[in-house]
Amino acid sequence: MRLRSTIMAFVLALTLLPALPARADDSDLAKATAAISWLTAQTNSAGMLESSAGYGDVGLTLDAVLAGAAAGAPTTTLNRWLDGAATVFRERVIYSTGGRDTGTIAKAVVALHLAGRSTTSYAGVNPLALTSESLSLGAAAGWAGEPGKPTNVNAFGQAYVMLALARTGTVPAATVSFLASRQCSDGGFPMYFTQTSCTTSDPDGTAMLVMALRGALADGVPGAKAPLDRATAYLVAAQHSNGSYAATMPDGTRPENANTSGLAAAALADVAPSSVAKVRSWMATMQLTGGADTGAVAYNAADRARGLVSTTTRPRWVRATTQGLLAFAPVSFHSMLGFSVYSREGVHTVNGRQWRTRCEPYSQTTRCFTDIWATKVTEQDGRFVVQTGWVFNNLSYLPSPRSLWVTNPLGGKGQVKAAFSWTAADGRKWRVECDSAVTGWGGCRSYIWARVIVNTASAGQPARYTWDQDWVFNNLVYFS
Repeated sequence: MRLRSTIMAFVLALTLLPALPARADDSDLAKATAAISWLTAQTNSAGMLESSAGYGDVGLTLDAVLAGAAAGAPTTTLNRWLDGAATVFRERVIYSTGGRDTGTIAKAVVALHLAGRSTTSYAGVNPLALTSESLSLGAAAGWAGEPGKPTNVNAFGQAYVMLALARTGTVPAATVSFLASRQCSDGGFPMYFTQTSCTTSDPDGTAMLVMALRGALADGVPGAKAPLDRATAYLVAAQHSNGSYAATMPDGTRPENANTSGLAAAALADVAPSSVAKVRSWMATMQLTGGADTGAVAYNAADRARGLVSTTTRPRWVRATTQGLLAFAPVSFHSMLGFSVYSREGVHTVNGRQWRTRCEPYSQTTRCFTDIWATKVTEQDGRFVVQTGWVFNNLSYLPSPRSLWVTNPLGGKGQVKAAFSWTAADGRKWRVECDSAVTGWGGCRSYIWARVIVNTASAGQPARYTWDQDWVFNNLVYFS
C-alpha cells in the first residue's frame, strides 16, 4: 500500500474522507432492527405492504426496501418485497390509467440497486431505460416526468430520477439548473413544479431533493453546490425545537410527523449531526417498545399516545415506520448508491477540488486508489520544496461481506466495533477502528504511524518545515 508523503497533503484532503452511515450507538441499531422486524411481519401473502386493508402498495413496498437497505435488513427480506411489487408493477406503474408513474419507476431503480439486483430487467421491463426516457422531452429544461407531461413533475419524482441516473453518471446538468430555477426564496423546494416560481417550501420534497443534489454534487455536476447549500440550510432551520419536522399539507396545516422527520434525518446524515441527533431522540418517543407491535413507529404524538395498532390504523403505522426508521439508521440515499469520488473511476471535480480514482480487483472485492490535486511538501537534497500535483489521498475497499475480513486486520478481522493496533512484518505500526463514531456503522478506517512534514511557524510567519511523526489515514473498508 502506498503512503502519502506529507501531512500537508493529508490536511488539504481531510474534508472529503468517505462518509459511512452514522449511528449513535447499539440502541439505534436495535430500534432500526425492531422496526424492520415489524415491517416484515406486516408483509402480506403477495410479498407487499398495504397502504389500505387488502391493497398491496408498490410505492410503499419500495419505500420499505430503501429503509431496509439503510438499516441493514437481510437481502432475503429486500428481495421478498421487490418480488412482491414486481407482480403488479407493469399494471399499476407502467400502464396505469393515470399515466406512467416516473417517480415510482426511478424509485424501483434505486431499490433494485440497493438490493444488488439488475436495474435493467424487472417485471418484464427495463426500469433504467424508462427512467432515462422520462427526460427525453424535458432534458433541455431539466424536468423529469412522463414524456409530454411536465406538469406531472414533483419533488419526489425529480429526486428519484436524479438519484437513479447519477448512479450511472448520466444525470444531465440541466436537472440541477431546473431545480435552481424552482427553488424558493427561503432555500426550500415546493412539492410540485406546476408554477414557475415557488410560493411554499415543502420539507418532504426538499429532503428528497437535498439527497438528489448531494448525488449530483458527488458526481461532479456543475452548479449543484449553491442550491444544495441553500436547501440544506432551509432543512436545518425548519426543524422543530423537539427535534421533529412537519409536513406541508394541502389544507395548509403543518403537522409534525415521523415520515417527514425520517426523510430529513436521511437527507442531513453526515451533514448536520446535531439536527439528526434531535430527530433520533424525538423518533424514539414515537416507537412502540412492547407488545405484539414492538418496533412500529407512530405517525405523530397523538397516534403514539393511543398506542393501539388496529386493523383500521395499521396501514398508517406501516407508512410511518418505513420512513421513520431512517432516523435510527440515518444515511442519505445518494451515499447508499455509492456516489463517491473514492469508488468511481476517472477524474472528478467536487467542491472545486480535483480527484482522480482508479480501481482494480482485489481478492473477492474491489480496491480503489484515490489521488487529490493538492499542494505538497517534499524534501529534496536537504531542502523542503513546495509543489502542486497529484497526491495520494486514500485506498477504499468497496462493499464486501464482513466475513471476508476475518483474517485481515484492515477489516477489523471481521469483528464488530473492533479497535486495535499492530506492527506489520516490515516494522510499520498500524491501528484500525470499526463501527465507531468516527467511521460510522458498516466500515473500518486504518491509520499508519509515519514520518510527516509539518509547518512549525506561527500564524502569519514564513513557513518553517520540519520532520515529525503522526498517525496518517490510509484506507477505508466498506462492508456490504
